[in-house]
Amino acid sequence: MPVVELNRSEVPIQSGLRRLGEVEICATRSVRGSECAGRDVLIVDDVIDTGRTLTELAGLIQLQQPRSISTVALVNKTSRRAADAEPTYSGLEIGEDFI
Repeated sequence: MPVVELNRSEVPIQSGLRRLGEVEICATRSVRGSECAGRDVLIVDDVIDTGRTLTELAGLIQLQQPRSISTVALVNKTSRRAADAEPTYSGLEIGEDFI
């Protein structure tokens, strides 16, 4: 049976307080440490909008040389994409609709 380990990282969005394009990740040691090395990693995001957060987080994890990185978005909002960040899997794909 495969071993599954869950870790949580937070990416706070503070409307009006964040400069355009700036991403701040408050991460557990698994993102900033070396716990992802040689492992399969799945990043789960509720909504992928511009893609900047997903790109930044995946880049941090990639530095640890995982075996693979896959991404899943519950909602993939494609109309505002500013970074090359397409999820491996997505639930609902929408354009400019407000959710």
